[in-house]
Amino acid sequence: MPCLNLSTNVNLDGVDTSAILSEATSSVAKLIGKPEAYVMIVLKGSVPISFGGTEQPAAYGELVSIGGLNPDVNKKLSAAIAAILETKLQVPKSRFFLKFYDTKASFLFLLLNCHEDGSLSPICLSHCISFADTFLIYFAGFQLWMERIHLLSLACSEFLETSVMSIQNNLTRTVNWCEKKLLKLGMVFKLFIYVFL
Repeated sequence: MPCLNLSTNVNLDGVDTSAILSEATSSVAKLIGKPEAYVMIVLKGSVPISFGGTEQPAAYGELVSIGGLNPDVNKKLSAAIAAILETKLQVPKSRFFLKFYDTKASFLFLLLNCHEDGSLSPICLSHCISFADTFLIYFAGFQLWMERIHLLSLACSEFLETSVMSIQNNLTRTVNWCEKKLLKLGMVFKLFIYVFL
Protein backbone atom coordinates (compact mmCIF):
# COMPACT_ATOMS: atom_id res chain seq x y z
CA MET A 1 0.00 0.00 0.00
CA PRO A 2 2.60 2.59 -1.06
CA CYS A 3 1.90 6.31 -0.85
CA LEU A 4 4.26 8.79 -2.52
CA ASN A 5 3.98 12.46 -1.52
CA LEU A 6 5.80 14.84 -3.83
CA SER A 7 6.23 18.57 -3.25
CA THR A 8 7.92 20.95 -5.64
CA ASN A 9 8.43 24.69 -5.95
CA VAL A 10 7.57 24.43 -9.66
CA ASN A 11 4.22 25.94 -10.69
CA LEU A 12 2.02 23.14 -12.04
CA ASP A 13 -0.29 25.39 -14.09
CA GLY A 14 -0.25 24.12 -17.67
CA VAL A 15 1.68 20.97 -16.69
CA ASP A 16 0.28 17.56 -17.61
CA THR A 17 0.08 16.30 -14.02
CA SER A 18 -1.82 13.18 -15.14
CA ALA A 19 1.27 11.95 -16.99
CA ILE A 20 3.44 12.54 -13.91
CA LEU A 21 0.95 10.72 -11.65
CA SER A 22 0.62 7.84 -14.11
CA GLU A 23 4.38 7.35 -14.58
CA ALA A 24 5.07 7.65 -10.86
CA THR A 25 2.33 5.13 -10.05
CA SER A 26 3.72 2.67 -12.57
CA SER A 27 7.31 3.06 -11.32
CA VAL A 28 6.41 2.72 -7.64
CA ALA A 29 4.19 -0.33 -8.23
CA LYS A 30 6.78 -2.07 -10.42
CA LEU A 31 9.79 -1.44 -8.15
CA ILE A 32 8.05 -2.19 -4.84
CA GLY A 33 6.13 -5.13 -6.25
CA LYS A 34 2.62 -3.93 -5.34
CA PRO A 35 -0.44 -3.61 -7.61
CA GLU A 36 -1.00 -0.18 -9.16
CA ALA A 37 -4.51 -0.24 -7.68
CA TYR A 38 -3.00 0.27 -4.22
CA VAL A 39 -0.44 2.95 -5.08
CA MET A 40 -1.23 6.58 -4.20
CA ILE A 41 0.67 9.57 -5.56
CA VAL A 42 0.17 13.08 -4.16
CA LEU A 43 1.71 15.94 -6.15
CA LYS A 44 1.84 19.50 -4.81
CA GLY A 45 3.19 22.41 -6.80
CA SER A 46 4.19 26.00 -5.98
CA VAL A 47 5.46 24.91 -2.54
CA PRO A 48 8.09 27.33 -1.21
CA ILE A 49 11.30 25.25 -1.25
CA SER A 50 14.90 26.31 -0.89
CA PHE A 51 17.61 23.76 -1.67
CA GLY A 52 21.29 24.64 -1.28
CA GLY A 53 20.38 28.24 -0.55
CA THR A 54 18.55 28.81 -3.85
CA GLU A 55 14.93 28.61 -4.92
CA GLN A 56 15.71 27.09 -8.32
CA PRO A 57 13.42 24.16 -9.28
CA ALA A 58 13.62 21.52 -6.55
CA ALA A 59 11.46 18.75 -5.12
CA TYR A 60 11.01 16.74 -1.94
CA GLY A 61 9.27 13.39 -1.61
CA GLU A 62 8.23 10.91 1.03
CA LEU A 63 7.39 7.32 0.18
CA VAL A 64 5.50 5.21 2.72
CA SER A 65 5.06 1.49 2.17
CA ILE A 66 4.18 -1.64 4.11
CA GLY A 67 7.25 -3.65 3.21
CA GLY A 68 8.85 -3.78 -0.21
CA LEU A 69 11.55 -1.25 0.67
CA ASN A 70 15.26 -1.98 1.00
CA PRO A 71 18.44 -0.08 0.05
CA ASP A 72 18.48 -1.46 -3.51
CA VAL A 73 14.78 -0.71 -4.15
CA ASN A 74 15.13 2.74 -2.55
CA LYS A 75 18.02 3.58 -4.89
CA LYS A 76 16.01 2.51 -7.95
CA LEU A 77 12.92 4.40 -6.77
CA SER A 78 14.94 7.59 -6.21
CA ALA A 79 16.38 7.33 -9.71
CA ALA A 80 13.00 6.61 -11.33
CA ILE A 81 11.12 9.44 -9.59
CA ALA A 82 14.02 11.86 -10.17
CA ALA A 83 13.96 11.02 -13.88
CA ILE A 84 10.20 11.70 -14.06
CA LEU A 85 10.57 15.05 -12.27
CA GLU A 86 13.50 16.06 -14.46
CA THR A 87 11.65 15.15 -17.68
CA LYS A 88 8.24 16.58 -16.78
CA LEU A 89 9.09 19.51 -14.46
CA GLN A 90 12.75 20.29 -15.28
CA VAL A 91 13.77 19.60 -11.67
CA PRO A 92 17.44 18.52 -11.79
CA LYS A 93 18.14 15.12 -10.22
CA SER A 94 20.63 16.81 -7.90
CA ARG A 95 17.83 18.99 -6.48
CA PHE A 96 15.47 16.19 -5.49
CA PHE A 97 15.37 14.40 -2.14
CA LEU A 98 13.25 11.31 -1.38
CA LYS A 99 12.67 9.98 2.12
CA PHE A 100 11.50 6.39 2.72
CA TYR A 101 9.26 5.00 5.47
CA ASP A 102 8.74 1.24 5.80
CA THR A 103 5.77 1.01 8.14
CA LYS A 104 3.57 -1.65 9.72
CA ALA A 105 0.11 -2.57 8.46
CA SER A 106 -1.52 -1.82 11.80
CA PHE A 107 -0.55 1.85 11.42
CA LEU A 108 -2.45 2.39 8.17
CA PHE A 109 -6.05 3.34 7.64
CA LEU A 110 -7.71 2.18 4.46
CA LEU A 111 -10.53 4.39 3.23
CA LEU A 112 -12.94 2.90 0.73
CA ASN A 113 -14.80 4.58 -2.11
CA CYS A 114 -18.18 3.32 -3.24
CA HIS A 115 -18.63 3.38 -7.04
CA GLU A 116 -21.96 3.89 -8.77
CA ASP A 117 -22.19 0.14 -9.36
CA GLY A 118 -21.80 -0.49 -5.61
CA SER A 119 -18.27 -1.93 -5.77
CA LEU A 120 -15.59 -0.79 -3.35
CA SER A 121 -12.02 0.20 -4.14
CA PRO A 122 -9.23 1.61 -2.01
CA ILE A 123 -8.59 5.27 -2.76
CA CYS A 124 -6.77 6.72 0.19
CA LEU A 125 -3.99 5.49 2.43
CA SER A 126 -2.80 7.38 5.43
CA HIS A 127 0.28 6.46 7.47
CA CYS A 128 -0.46 7.82 10.90
CA ILE A 129 -0.17 5.98 14.17
CA SER A 130 -3.44 6.17 16.03
CA PHE A 131 -3.56 7.57 19.52
CA ALA A 132 -5.00 4.27 20.73
CA ASP A 133 -2.06 2.26 19.34
CA THR A 134 0.44 4.67 20.88
CA PHE A 135 -1.40 4.62 24.21
CA LEU A 136 -1.50 0.81 24.24
CA ILE A 137 2.22 0.60 23.51
CA TYR A 138 3.06 2.99 26.35
CA PHE A 139 0.51 1.38 28.68
CA ALA A 140 1.99 -2.08 28.03
CA GLY A 141 5.44 -0.67 28.81
CA PHE A 142 4.08 0.98 31.94
CA GLN A 143 2.48 -2.29 33.06
CA LEU A 144 5.75 -4.13 32.51
CA TRP A 145 7.62 -1.60 34.65
CA MET A 146 4.92 -1.79 37.34
CA GLU A 147 5.30 -5.58 37.42
CA ARG A 148 9.07 -5.20 37.71
CA ILE A 149 8.67 -2.68 40.52
CA HIS A 150 6.21 -5.01 42.28
CA LEU A 151 8.63 -7.95 41.98
CA LEU A 152 11.45 -5.73 43.16
CA SER A 153 9.41 -4.56 46.14
CA LEU A 154 8.57 -8.19 46.98
CA ALA A 155 12.24 -9.10 46.73
CA CYS A 156 13.19 -6.09 48.86
CA SER A 157 10.45 -6.92 51.35
CA GLU A 158 11.67 -10.52 51.57
CA PHE A 159 15.27 -9.31 51.87
CA LEU A 160 14.33 -6.83 54.60
CA GLU A 161 12.33 -9.48 56.42
CA THR A 162 15.26 -11.89 56.24
CA SER A 163 17.66 -9.12 57.26
CA VAL A 164 15.52 -8.08 60.23
CA MET A 165 15.19 -11.70 61.37
CA SER A 166 18.93 -12.16 60.94
CA ILE A 167 19.62 -8.99 62.95
CA GLN A 168 17.17 -10.10 65.65
CA ASN A 169 18.83 -13.51 65.84
CA ASN A 170 22.28 -11.91 66.00
CA LEU A 171 21.12 -9.47 68.69
CA THR A 172 19.57 -12.29 70.69
CA ARG A 173 22.78 -14.32 70.45
CA THR A 174 24.83 -11.24 71.38
CA VAL A 175 22.60 -10.47 74.37
CA ASN A 176 22.73 -14.10 75.50
CA TRP A 177 26.50 -14.10 75.09
CA CYS A 178 26.79 -10.84 77.04
CA GLU A 179 24.52 -12.16 79.81
CA LYS A 180 26.64 -15.30 80.11
CA LYS A 181 29.83 -13.25 80.22
CA LEU A 182 28.34 -10.86 82.73
CA LEU A 183 27.19 -13.76 84.88
CA LYS A 184 30.67 -15.26 84.75
CA LEU A 185 32.19 -11.86 85.41
CA GLY A 186 29.76 -11.35 88.28
CA MET A 187 30.71 -14.71 89.73
CA VAL A 188 34.42 -13.91 89.32
CA PHE A 189 33.86 -10.49 90.94
CA LYS A 190 31.98 -12.06 93.86
CA LEU A 191 34.76 -14.61 94.24
CA PHE A 192 37.34 -11.80 94.10
CA ILE A 193 35.50 -9.86 96.80
CA TYR A 194 35.07 -12.97 98.92
CA VAL A 195 38.74 -13.96 98.65
CA PHE A 196 40.28 -10.56 99.26
CA LEU A 197 37.86 -9.21 101.78
